[in-house]
Amino acid sequence: MLTIDPGDASVVTSREEFTGLRLRSQYSVTYGMIDWTRNVLDIPRTKNDEPLHIPLNSDVLAAIRSLPSSKERKGPIFRNQKRPEKPVLSNDHWFKAVLKAAGIGDFKWHDLRRTFASWLVQDGVPLDRVSKLLGHKSLTMTMRCAHLAPNQLHEDVALLTRNSTSVAPEQKLQKHTDEPT
Repeated sequence: MLTIDPGDASVVTSREEFTGLRLRSQYSVTYGMIDWTRNVLDIPRTKNDEPLHIPLNSDVLAAIRSLPSSKERKGPIFRNQKRPEKPVLSNDHWFKAVLKAAGIGDFKWHDLRRTFASWLVQDGVPLDRVSKLLGHKSLTMTMRCAHLAPNQLHEDVALLTRNSTSVAPEQKLQKHTDEPT
């Protein structure tokens, strides 16, 4: 959950605090959707017409608690500044200006969702669990969303050497006789 909305508490959250939510889902979240006992956000219906249950880490919970709207713990979390009883519907009023001020071009809110997925995969979270966190119906979509760091595959195959028996340095592997010399 990344929020830099100056009109709503200027909460900036880091990599550990992402929820991976789509913009529409994030802005539709209400305090009633948070199970404070289990630290889970229960979204009854997503873009895929499926419910989504997102575990909230302590940093996300702290960010939510820092919002002015948290004192009441009712209604939308991200509120329309002109009509506080209504949720924010888009980030057009601030997101593009923040990107421009930061000198960031060709970046969309949905890129944060892809970053969320990529970081989870790079930290070793299995694709099926990343898929569940994103609310994807298929692993194919998750694979398109989650990108590996260039050296990730090298690190993965290097894991195999942990339990292997190494060949003594003085021994050389024999060439196959059918190979051209």
